[in-house]
Amino acid sequence: MNVFRVSLKLDDPVTVGNGAPVSNEIRSQSLIPATTLRGALFEELRLAGRQSSADAWFGPAGPRWSAAWPADCIPAPLCYQQVKRDGKGLGGVHGAWNGLSFAGRPEVENGKRLTWQQMGARWVRLHANALPAAAASTSTRIDTHVGLRYDLQVQRGSALFSRESLEQGKEFYFYVTRLPEGYDQIDSIVLGKRRSVDGGARLKWSSHPEPAFHWDWDGRLADEGLAYIQIMSPALVPGPNGGLLRGLSQGDFARLSGAAAEQLKVKGYSRFEQVTGWSGPWRLPKEPATAIAAGSCWRIRATDPAARGKLAAWLRQAESDGIGLRREEGFGWIAVNPPWLAGTLDSAIGKGAPQVFAATAKPRPWPGFSEDSRAQVDVLRRHAATAVQPHLGSDNSRHASLSRALYQALTLIRQGYGRSAAHRNLDPFAIQQLFAARKPRSEAAGSVAAILEAGRSEIPENVAEWAFYVEAILIELEAVQFRKQVQANGEAQHE
Repeated sequence: MNVFRVSLKLDDPVTVGNGAPVSNEIRSQSLIPATTLRGALFEELRLAGRQSSADAWFGPAGPRWSAAWPADCIPAPLCYQQVKRDGKGLGGVHGAWNGLSFAGRPEVENGKRLTWQQMGARWVRLHANALPAAAASTSTRIDTHVGLRYDLQVQRGSALFSRESLEQGKEFYFYVTRLPEGYDQIDSIVLGKRRSVDGGARLKWSSHPEPAFHWDWDGRLADEGLAYIQIMSPALVPGPNGGLLRGLSQGDFARLSGAAAEQLKVKGYSRFEQVTGWSGPWRLPKEPATAIAAGSCWRIRATDPAARGKLAAWLRQAESDGIGLRREEGFGWIAVNPPWLAGTLDSAIGKGAPQVFAATAKPRPWPGFSEDSRAQVDVLRRHAATAVQPHLGSDNSRHASLSRALYQALTLIRQGYGRSAAHRNLDPFAIQQLFAARKPRSEAAGSVAAILEAGRSEIPENVAEWAFYVEAILIELEAVQFRKQVQANGEAQHE
């Protein structure tokens, strides 16, 4: 099946609701559901005065939309297992084992029984050939906010809450079965509830179809009538007696494909979850529903030629149209015979490789620093600890006077932040001269002048780096004072 891939890059942090908040903690999902994407795209259509085309974009006869996953990643198959002591990554001493394989996994090593468990990673990053490369995770940030009284629109000073969000700069991919009319006129959307402060994202549409999820099934079963399938997005599959299924059994596959149950041999790994949603037009929550979770996977073997034909025909349709209800909302995407299942049956996956969680975005540099700032930050910290040592006294009054003088220097350095670009690089040498020429010259002022002079050999005339340098010295002063206090308390208790 060919689809069109869309790249989504976050310009701002985004919180994608993950159920009802627990206490004062608001958690975020690690992906962007298709329902959230569709709502954001509809809002862009509405703002552009194109509401009349909404049905062609999002109606039952329109294209199918997938969720947005971390770039080049898929939901981790639930059949991937690993030895408990190996950790959570894809690799380690024993590697991961595909539970759908006919080959037996090792159970004993050096006379000790191995304990196998489901791999703990949420995502798996793929190579270009759709074979697993590494376990992946989406790093998030957590910010603390002050509560708001919605009736008066004022702060509730004693009510704090934390909000988890996906980091800005991350890239996600989502897929659509066909490009709707006027797609190229939408190059950005706003995600999440707090649209006025964050949630901005840029879109890059692919104008040429490509194989779904980096692979393409040829529509035929493997040798001996074998098929491997994985649920790629939560599936709402109705049961024969009403309600929604929590998994797919041998009888369920027989009912869906039309083959006889006794002609199918099924092995699978699945779990279920509750999915919720929000109706924009009605402004009401949608009814919670039980869904077969993404990552659930099965091995199906048809033992009869007639059953193989029926199974292959159903899988071709299911791969193209999805399974279950509300497929136009992004539910029910499946993969048939993907390489990460069918191509990992003979040996352990990533055996001996380091268990590296692939990063989905580079850490942001320290404000005002260059992109590669981690090394420079470490240099400044070490230099600050060395520069302050000669100016420390044995009494607490010396610490206090030196701290006050350093805070004054920090204030002067930071004055460059709010100015125009032409005046932003405030000369630290001028500040050093200012402290050196103070009348009457205090001992603390002389120490600050000497500390800034010592820093000139390591730090360029950059406001951000000088500010960090002075802050690191202040932190070192606090640490020294704390260590001395702990030492004095210990000596007093010993006496």
